[in-house]
Amino acid sequence: MKKTTKRSSKVSPQTFGKSLGRAKKHLPKCPERKVQVLAKMVQDLSPRKRKAVVDLCDNNSKRRKEQDQERKKICHALTNDEVQKVQDFYVRDDISRMLPGKKDYVSVKQADGKREHRQKRELLFKIGGT
Repeated sequence: MKKTTKRSSKVSPQTFGKSLGRAKKHLPKCPERKVQVLAKMVQDLSPRKRKAVVDLCDNNSKRRKEQDQERKKICHALTNDEVQKVQDFYVRDDISRMLPGKKDYVSVKQADGKREHRQKRELLFKIGGT
């Protein structure tokens, strides 16, 4: 006669992480196929377990949306005007000089999504000395 022990539903974070890693390792690499496999797994669950999985997913997405809405702007962050003034200061010729090479440029992404090439600059003084 075997003794059966009831396992608790709580799993330690280490054990859960290990199980999750194993499951991810054996899932297909293709995103479409991965979705198909996971959907089939959920479909094969009993109605009660399927409802629990769906509820859990819904709660996680709601919680994420609430966290995104609650984020506040940092009170000591620089305004766009202040950022522009700092950039203009460091681009001045008495503070920094342009590097002469043709390949000495940086590609900077603009707010509209386009990239702009800017020539690299070298500071003439230490930051504290300017």
